[in-house]
Amino acid sequence: FSMFIYKQKEMSKFNTGLELVVKENKYGWSYEIFEGDKILVRQEIIPGVSGKQYFKTKQDAKKIGLLVLNKLRRNERPIITLKELQEKSISYKE
Repeated sequence: FSMFIYKQKEMSKFNTGLELVVKENKYGWSYEIFEGDKILVRQEIIPGVSGKQYFKTKQDAKKIGLLVLNKLRRNERPIITLKELQEKSISYKE
């Protein structure tokens, strides 16, 4: 078991921050995005693809986790498209 924590704080009038945590599990890698102690996103499978497909590498989970984190920071919906997966060179079965 291993875990990678990427902290990216977003300061506001409430002094809250967003935090990306990338974790290894028995199937591959996943990520969670926290705001303080609250989980905003828990992504255990690759979003937007058919079937249960897991991130194969820590780097893949981190790339998509950071993309989602940045969308949240911009108040955008944290939806990932197939085009974004391809642009980030995420490995998955079509």
